[in-house]
Amino acid sequence: RKLVMPSVAPRRMRELTDDLRARTAAILDAVVPAGGCDLLVDVAAELPLQAIAWLMGIPQEDRHQLFAWANAFLDYDDRELGEASPKMVEAQAALFDYGTRLLAAKRADPGDDIVSILATGTIDGEPLGDLEQQLFFSLLVGAGSETTRNAIAGGVLALLQHPDQLAALRADRSLLDGAVEEILRWTTPDPYNRRTATRDVVVGDQRIAAGEKVTLWWASANRDDAVFVDPFAFDIRRDPNPHLAFGHGTHFCLGARLARIEIAVVLDEVLDRLDDLALAGDVEWVRSNKHTGIRHMPVSFRAR
Repeated sequence: RKLVMPSVAPRRMRELTDDLRARTAAILDAVVPAGGCDLLVDVAAELPLQAIAWLMGIPQEDRHQLFAWANAFLDYDDRELGEASPKMVEAQAALFDYGTRLLAAKRADPGDDIVSILATGTIDGEPLGDLEQQLFFSLLVGAGSETTRNAIAGGVLALLQHPDQLAALRADRSLLDGAVEEILRWTTPDPYNRRTATRDVVVGDQRIAAGEKVTLWWASANRDDAVFVDPFAFDIRRDPNPHLAFGHGTHFCLGARLARIEIAVVLDEVLDRLDDLALAGDVEWVRSNKHTGIRHMPVSFRAR
């Protein structure tokens, strides 16, 4: 985390906003003439995938293959993704092999991308081990595309299901930042994570022994009526909104700033360019016990 944090620092993310907007415009250019698309596949998945490939120094032509491998072991219990991609173990091995070759190439000829930093960086004078590099590479490929695409698609779906909120956001774009936060709370794309207790502790009336596994349910926390007024209402004006969609503490999501910008840019561009946006079929959800995500989301629209 220390090595790559400068790559996702606030100033760096602000510098990337114009590029992300240009990429989003090009993505919409490709779908607008048809008057409809699969919003998940054609729009929501595409910007995060392009962005993480660019930041990591992955050739853009490889991004869809990496996406398929990451899907295969992140959502291995989904039938469609499991059939469309290699099996979980094979996909993980393929991604590791790709990462090994890319890390070696960056070690020999580094750039200013994240993979080059992993390949050449040191902590306390020592380089990262091969396994550390591989695991972090795989983590970034998956986390950098999976959760943000689910927030974007889930956010658009929430707006379509709450037309008063969609109308308010169309009329007043100053509500955009609040809409992004409410979308993150509402969708919670990564609904839980696990921790291991390092010592004996009591939480409430529950005793937890050192070494025991504890599951932290972010999705439940984001519907806590002790924290949120009317937590089962989708409200883009919600303030305050102390959601835990990005986790908390030491393991707070490294890409939170990037995700917020990506969600905001896509929403802004969609509202600017697409009128009469509506569902054009059933929304299909990913069958996963780890991620809250949409598999297909057909929509229709009219170009503004």
